[in-house]
Amino acid sequence: MDASVHTFSCPIAPQRIKSNFPHARFILCLREPVSRAVSHWNMVRSTGEDHGNGRDWGDFEGAWSDESLRVVSMYGTSMRNWLDHFDLSRFVIIDSSRMRGDPMSVVREVEGFLGIDEWGYDVNMDRHANTSSSNRKTTVVGSFVMFVFSLIPRFVKSPIVKFLQRRDWNIYRLPVLSSEEEYVPIGDQHYFACGEELCDELALFGSLTGFDHSDWEGQIRERIGDGSESGSE
Repeated sequence: MDASVHTFSCPIAPQRIKSNFPHARFILCLREPVSRAVSHWNMVRSTGEDHGNGRDWGDFEGAWSDESLRVVSMYGTSMRNWLDHFDLSRFVIIDSSRMRGDPMSVVREVEGFLGIDEWGYDVNMDRHANTSSSNRKTTVVGSFVMFVFSLIPRFVKSPIVKFLQRRDWNIYRLPVLSSEEEYVPIGDQHYFACGEELCDELALFGSLTGFDHSDWEGQIRERIGDGSESGSE
């Protein structure tokens, strides 16, 4: 299971998975691509990952020219690659906003897709939720603590983790372990920087899968229009 979109966008992943798991099924949960890109950009900036890899993502427009940011938002191109190796019937495609608005219907859809029995899940949308605005940059001390904690056997640290989770305590938010980074909320300028390109990708994705992307495209084009009007004033 990949909790990010990186495997989906990896050009060699479909062939490798096909050779090892020829009858695999895929649950593809996607977010409106511009907001996804901005969230990813904020996360990388907050962790300093860009500088660690010899890049500077200080501004979104510059970051968007970096293929490592752009490629994971190219849903159509990525899907076309997967359909060269797997039939469309092997995929269920979910708008991630449904996970927040109507999670149980999504769960039932996935159960039906996988052919498994229904289960009584405890759906809690807020507990331990992670948002891009809550990302913090790990300090040197924090990195050391994480390294030490990674060495502890699972059976030892599992009770500790559960104890902290029950009390909603995140020790890595302590100032000595992490520091706040500027979070840049999504704005028209972000849509203007990549919106047209991503609308083309959505059109391709829709033609390949039949996925209804009209809400996403409408939102993007509306923001592009707002950005153009603001720039002309």
